[in-house]
Amino acid sequence: MMLRFRAQIIDSPDATDIRPKALNEHGAVTGAATDENRRGRAFVWSGNSFTFLPTLGGLTAIGFAINRYGMVAGSSQIQDGQERAFLYAAGRIRNLGTLGGNISIAVALNDRGVAAGGSAIANNSFRA
Repeated sequence: MMLRFRAQIIDSPDATDIRPKALNEHGAVTGAATDENRRGRAFVWSGNSFTFLPTLGGLTAIGFAINRYGMVAGSSQIQDGQERAFLYAAGRIRNLGTLGGNISIAVALNDRGVAAGGSAIANNSFRA
């Protein structure tokens, strides 16, 4: 089996400090990049198209996983600055909530749109 590798520069005139976190089988990438307001935002890059994803109302977000359909799982600040796991699909971002605590994060995603991650529970200990 011969493996082929190709280096690719991910660039956008609207972003700096681009930090990829995940790659799908079609070459689409997600991660975080600094926007024109100097905020870390989740993005999707596919081909030559770079798109910042919306947040859940806070200032920052990061994508940690992307599936074959371009759905993204990650973490975003909400308005009060707490972090929440999110799922981004079909142009919409969805807050995945917590298990009773004040923080959650999604770090993996399958092709059925099921995310895995962790959350604080009511006593603020963390659970997967």
